[in-house]
Amino acid sequence: MEIDLHDATLERIEVLWQAKVCQCFVRAWHDGASRALRIEFREITDVSIPHAEPWGRSNSILEHVQDADTHAITMQSGDVIRLRAKSWSVVGD
Repeated sequence: MEIDLHDATLERIEVLWQAKVCQCFVRAWHDGASRALRIEFREITDVSIPHAEPWGRSNSILEHVQDADTHAITMQSGDVIRLRAKSWSVVGD
C-alpha cells in the first residue's frame, strides 16, 4: 500500500526487540477517509526517536524519506525519527 504520510498523526511507536521489528501506528487520510495504519519496519538494526520539539509541539508527520535501508520520518515538531531496516510495509489495522 502506497500512501502519503504528510499530515498523518503519529499515535505510538512500538519496538519488538527480539523480533527486530519497529511499528509506527498512524492515522492518515487514504482513499478519502481517515484510517488507522501501521508502518512496520522489519529486521531493524538502528532506531532513533528524539522528542525535543525544536519547532514546537506536534504529533503530525511532515514527511517520510527513504534512502536505501535508512528511513527518516520528519515530524512537524522538527524531530526526525530515523530507522535502519531491511524491509518495510504499510498495512491497515
